Amino acid sequence: MNTATLPFAIGAPETTDDERIAVGKRLRFIRSNIHLIRNDLFGRPVGQQDIANALQIGRATVAHYERGSRNIPDWVIQDIAAMYGIDVDLLTPTARRGLSPRIHGVPA
Repeated sequence: MNTATLPFAIGAPETTDDERIAVGKRLRFIRSNIHLIRNDLFGRPVGQQDIANALQIGRATVAHYERGSRNIPDWVIQDIAAMYGIDVDLLTPTARRGLSPRIHGVPA
C-alpha cells in the first residue's frame, strides 16, 4: 500500500472542482462498498460517522469531502486508504495519475 506523499495535494489550490468531486465520489463509493470489497475486515457498510470517529473529525466534514464541496487534506486520503487497506491511488483522480480505477464500478 502506498501511503507516501500523494502525487499532488488534493487540498491544493490547483485542485479543480471536478477533481475534488471525483475524489469525493470515490470516497463515498468505497466507503459504501468496502464491506463487499474487503469482507475480511468489514462485516457491514461503513458510515460517515464511522469515518469521522476514526479520523477524529466531524461527520459533516466527511459529508463535505464526499460531496466535493471541501478540499481533502492529504492526511485524510492516506488515513482512509490505510484504514481500508487499499492503495492511495484508488482515491486520487484518474487524470492526475494516468491510471484507470482498479475496482470495477469505482467512479472515475
